[in-house]
Amino acid sequence: MRKRMIIMLALVAFELCSCNRAFLLDSITSGEDTRVNEVSEQIVTALENGDTSLIKTLFSKKSIENNNNLEDEIVGFLSFIEGDIVSWEDYLSASWEHTYYGEKTVYLEYIISISTDTNKYDVVIQDYWKNDSNPKNAGIHAMLVCFSGDESVQTDTVFYGLKDENDTYLSSYPGIIFLDSQNHE
Repeated sequence: MRKRMIIMLALVAFELCSCNRAFLLDSITSGEDTRVNEVSEQIVTALENGDTSLIKTLFSKKSIENNNNLEDEIVGFLSFIEGDIVSWEDYLSASWEHTYYGEKTVYLEYIISISTDTNKYDVVIQDYWKNDSNPKNAGIHAMLVCFSGDESVQTDTVFYGLKDENDTYLSSYPGIIFLDSQNHE
């Protein structure tokens, strides 16, 4: 009888911990989803209104400091996405969280798929949502823009294998990267 009681208590404790952990994971994921959706909405709004300053505010201070051409890249981004936006959706493709001596870093990589009346585009975003150890890094680090359905681009891992003409990985580039296999002018 006593053995059964201990097993029952262990099962109840396990169930309670499992539910609590699921609740905790859901709250973390919903926070990430909220961030992704808020930034996506701001980018779409900026595209619709031609608002370069709104997009610039989403970038981290470090990315702004390390890219003298960011404003030109933002203008290029606004002109790259042609037509009126018909629909869009976003989804989180990767995330990680790291805490070191109480200082938290949360990295998100997500994709905004945008359909206009003339074409479809994917915008892949690297976002250091939180960076307690270096607040200048908080914000968007890079955006990669390409035509949706481009077979040469795997948007879920795009930043990790691509290199520029100098053999430098694009994941280290702060700013907006255009992949244009359709020879978009």
